[in-house]
Amino acid sequence: MIFMKQGIMEILKDIFASAGYRITDSCQYDLIAEKNDSKTYIKFTTRPEYDGIINFADQIQGQKGLLIVTDEVSDDMYHYALEHGIMIWDRNELAFQIGKAVLCDIEDKNADIDFVQEPVNGNISASTSTMQINASSGGSRSENAEIHIQKIPQKNNRMSQEGEQLVSDISTAYMNQKNTSESRENLKLRALSVNTSKEHALAVAKPHIGNIEKTVLKFVPFWKYTYMLSVEKRYKSKIIDISGDGDGCLNAINGNNEPLSVYQVNDQIPVPDTSYKLESPIIKQDEAYRQLIKMIIDEHTKDVRFDNTIGEAIISEHKRFRPGPDDIELNMEMIYVPIWEFKGRRNSIEINAYNGEVLNNPVGDDVEFM
Repeated sequence: MIFMKQGIMEILKDIFASAGYRITDSCQYDLIAEKNDSKTYIKFTTRPEYDGIINFADQIQGQKGLLIVTDEVSDDMYHYALEHGIMIWDRNELAFQIGKAVLCDIEDKNADIDFVQEPVNGNISASTSTMQINASSGGSRSENAEIHIQKIPQKNNRMSQEGEQLVSDISTAYMNQKNTSESRENLKLRALSVNTSKEHALAVAKPHIGNIEKTVLKFVPFWKYTYMLSVEKRYKSKIIDISGDGDGCLNAINGNNEPLSVYQVNDQIPVPDTSYKLESPIIKQDEAYRQLIKMIIDEHTKDVRFDNTIGEAIISEHKRFRPGPDDIELNMEMIYVPIWEFKGRRNSIEINAYNGEVLNNPVGDDVEFM
């Protein structure tokens, strides 16, 4: 479910960005799409509930709300949502929007998003018939890409698993078509995939730095690590438990430690048809190992205060307990993270092409950052 949601969120970003919206991630919602001083708040769910719709409406306070649902939705639920100012894209509407985006991508046109929705006979407007999409591999985007549209009979009591599978299949077809259209080559590299398109990243970057003078896709080396430790220290009659685990990525160029959540590392990835460069690591494995061990020891060092009463006096004693290098099980591997870098006249901005986040810290050691 987590992976399907991430895939759908990336597709939605592309769809809205191609329609001229500025997309930002949100903790309270999932996405916020902004265009012409109007905001649309987007939330993802497998199955809507009446209380959830009310809460969503209260949060956005009269502004546009869009609920993405992977299941089918009853007519009563549609009416209820619309009465509270919430639009719903169920699996059929989502399939339609993805299909329209694929067609616009093939024809090199900008997508247009129509938020006018009227429930008709238990379903949303007739324009939103379900689409089954098959994208051929290889060849040019205009000659070999095919979109097959087939109406799927409606059933009122369809299980959510079937809806999720349909949307997942369509999402996969969309991403395959996108990769086929944009990719120049497969890069044999232990790396994270490029999930954020150049167009979406560009839409995010422009408000920050204005005119873009140079764009490059960088593959930056990181030491991906996981660790675990479990150790007990004794002091008099006390037992101090020092245990923990964690993961992260250590930048192999500048040594910054990044809390990057990594779900899948590939042995080869498709590269968009744009200029890119492969950065060389500066921090070698032994140096990274020493730096991480020191960081883990510092993080799990405990300062403990002991109070002893002698007569009417309270004697306080402070002791420090720290794990040793031999107490830590540390696993490391080098991976490459794709980073979009956009340079303006005075500064630059970097966007993680894996998760779409704007970076607060530069990934290199010679970047003039905004």
